[in-house]
Amino acid sequence: MLTAIKTRIETDRFDETLHFYSKILGLQIIREWDEEGDTGAILGLTDVDADGFLEIASVLDKTDLTRSCLQFRTDILDDFLIKLAGIYEHGKPEEKPWSSTYVYLTDPAGNRVIVFEGDV
Repeated sequence: MLTAIKTRIETDRFDETLHFYSKILGLQIIREWDEEGDTGAILGLTDVDADGFLEIASVLDKTDLTRSCLQFRTDILDDFLIKLAGIYEHGKPEEKPWSSTYVYLTDPAGNRVIVFEGDV
């Protein structure tokens, strides 16, 4: 069962985009990071226990901008993957340093979709 949704915006104008969503629109910054070329922030209407989030990621290579990515949190990733078996091809689960495990998919329109277990 899916329990939360997170939309990701990839941008080469990270600071301006973060300012727009946090200062202009008033979303709460839940988490920020800037580590070895990976810069981003997760915002929400309330806090980390909410069920809808916006991630803003800095992408300096303009040829690598997918612009958006839908992300869905699930309680038990292995159970979700069992449902996909034989129906949809996907990559192997990847452990992330922020205590999450990701599986990458692509929807029929070419959008990146991530199903994850753990922290946003």
